[in-house]
Amino acid sequence: MARVQRAVPEGVDDRGLRPQDGGHRGNYGSDRRADLATDREFTNFEISVDWKTSKGGNSGLMYGVVEDRKYDAAWKTGPEYQFIDDVGFPEKLEEWQKAGADYAMHLPNDQKELKPVGEWTTRGSW
Repeated sequence: MARVQRAVPEGVDDRGLRPQDGGHRGNYGSDRRADLATDREFTNFEISVDWKTSKGGNSGLMYGVVEDRKYDAAWKTGPEYQFIDDVGFPEKLEEWQKAGADYAMHLPNDQKELKPVGEWTTRGSW
């Protein structure tokens, strides 16, 4: 198992990225934020995750990203599995933007079971 570490770009305030209530709470809302990253690279892996969001929240799990100073944000290099409040997000969402989507690549599958805001949603291995 890989060790998870905080990847904090220079000049980013990472005080918002901290353990809380059995998970991590992030300092989100901009492209210049701290991310969690592993200390190793993988080409063959499975991911299983429990996640929850706040009202109107928008986040995700990025994978396969490239860590290189020429990129100023992880989302520019890898896909993102969406964690978002489909019901309370303040803007209209397209299907490819909703929770469970692989953002702009794959729609959520027809077995999606999204829990209400504040409750843990489980996404099995993929």
